[in-house]
Amino acid sequence: MPGPSLRITEVASRRDLRRFIDLPYALYAGHPLWVPPLRGEVRRQLTTHPFHRHAETRCFLAERNGRAVGRVAAIIDRRYNEFHETCAGAFGYFECAEDPDAARALLAAACEALRAGGATTVFGPASPSSNGEFGLLIEGFERMPAVMMPYHREHYRGFVEDFGFAKGKDLLAYEITQERLDARTLDLFERLRARASDITVRPVDTRRFAGEVARMRAVYNAAWERNWGFVPMTDEEFDDEAAAMKRITDPRVMFIAEHAGAPVGIALSVPDVNPALKAAGGRLFPFGALRFARRARTITRLRTILLGVVRGYRDRGLDGILVGETIRRGLAAGYTATECSWILEDNRAMCRPLEKLGGVVTKVYRVYERAL
Repeated sequence: MPGPSLRITEVASRRDLRRFIDLPYALYAGHPLWVPPLRGEVRRQLTTHPFHRHAETRCFLAERNGRAVGRVAAIIDRRYNEFHETCAGAFGYFECAEDPDAARALLAAACEALRAGGATTVFGPASPSSNGEFGLLIEGFERMPAVMMPYHREHYRGFVEDFGFAKGKDLLAYEITQERLDARTLDLFERLRARASDITVRPVDTRRFAGEVARMRAVYNAAWERNWGFVPMTDEEFDDEAAAMKRITDPRVMFIAEHAGAPVGIALSVPDVNPALKAAGGRLFPFGALRFARRARTITRLRTILLGVVRGYRDRGLDGILVGETIRRGLAAGYTATECSWILEDNRAMCRPLEKLGGVVTKVYRVYERAL
């Protein structure tokens, strides 16, 4: 039970929500690698995002002597449970000061809320799902996270494991740099592409953005359907994410593979704008947008967010073809490195071509699970 100076409260008002959103900015104040998300975007994720049409989320704050020291969300995604035929819940948005009692009380509150909602198991962190920020950083604390990837304090791992959570799956972030690039492997992928002459790999046409999004959505939901932890996005969710991402896209590094006019693979990379987001400080106005724009002009790194091939085409080397195309055209566009994240630790079909290109694992995120 929380001690006399520790109190766990459920977010129930606009003021509570503002404190929930603001907490990480205090916990990470002055941290050289943490990237402050845009507050308005976090608020949207927690309130109006289409995810909430098929999920219930309860948020909790930990207060020590009246000061917020931690937060967590308890999330039950009905779409996930229907897809996996299970009764699972997730914890997400977990942040906590170096206060083991507060962390324990927060996780207990989340688990109790999930039990009350009918969940029998819990996994996480998922903020709010595997389609958002997924996993707890356990290796790579010395590096800035790539865009749309989380960063965590090192003591969080102990908090989660001491509460009884065990490893469910590790998610890997591979880095490929121009300096480490194996040109012979890149040539091999070029030869693979020449042999797959019936498959066309083309850049995304942003002039027909809505139609292109529909083609990418079809591949996404088909290519990832058997992946551990996957939950298909609704059309509304995918369109919402695509619209938000459009603001930072570079069509030179976004590709659709087609066979006889039908989409069979996608490779989507975006400029890693996290250094620009850090410069903005969590707000675009009044001056954050100028700082963002100034820093964004110097970005030479990518994050490869999605790279997938539908069944029936995976034995033709299309994964490697798409990786090679991303590297080749990324270099031509002036990018010198990309982080490919995240990739399941046991997805050797994806890990192998990245390693052959000279890619190395630079970060590891762990998804935990336990029974309720």
